[in-house]
Amino acid sequence: MQKATFLFVITVLFTVTITTAQNITAVKYSLFEKTTNDHWLRITPNTFDGNVSETTKTSGVYAVMICYTFNGKEKSVFQDVTSKFVNGEDYIYTFSFGTASLDKLKLNNVTFFRRDKSKETWPSKDGCNDGQVLRSANTFAISSLYNR
Repeated sequence: MQKATFLFVITVLFTVTITTAQNITAVKYSLFEKTTNDHWLRITPNTFDGNVSETTKTSGVYAVMICYTFNGKEKSVFQDVTSKFVNGEDYIYTFSFGTASLDKLKLNNVTFFRRDKSKETWPSKDGCNDGQVLRSANTFAISSLYNR
């Protein structure tokens, strides 16, 4: 009986280690209006490579490039999402535009990439907002639009 219990505990620990030790390879995202003045973009790890061990670093590994248009002006920003993802949390990017409504904000794309890889693999901000597919990065359409 002790041997069976021991094997069960070892099996559970091994399974938990395998499922948590995964490398993030893609993200999904959703845009929503938190309040009239604040719009949130929630970014969640979506695809994992179970054959690669998880990072232990808290910065400089996972990043996203957010491309958007607000009041007709195109903008793009890089955000390091490593600390949130390593801790098992979603990353929230806040668009704060005062009293602007969500219809003035157009999310063009969100591109996930690895900051610990060579800069040649990073997405370029050039052409970010013109609807072109970006090379060497994962892009996904908005998964949902809702109020919270």
